[in-house]
Amino acid sequence: MSRALLARAAKSLRGRGLTVEIVLRNGDPRSVIVDEAKDWGADLIIVGSRGYSGIKRMLLGSVAQSVVNNAPCSVEVVRKKAARKAERVGRSGSIEAREKAKRKKTQKKKRPR
Repeated sequence: MSRALLARAAKSLRGRGLTVEIVLRNGDPRSVIVDEAKDWGADLIIVGSRGYSGIKRMLLGSVAQSVVNNAPCSVEVVRKKAARKAERVGRSGSIEAREKAKRKKTQKKKRPR
């Protein structure tokens, strides 16, 4: 699955005229990303974030935060739109918090004026 995803992304980038090298490494992503950046002499790392907070973040850790703290270069953290909405809904960013906000929004629309 990982190789197929990388191949699709590389094809899309090549189609836009970029040179792409596919590198797939095993290990802890926190250290692997930082080590690759050091080996390459990278100027910039772009890393995604799922937007976990609270207990999930504490248990799973934050790859993005670790990369930001340890990288030898600048780091751009990219978030999904859904992750940003979850942060506005509640600190937990949980499905329950999102569903509660959705129900509240629906109730407001149904109120007679």
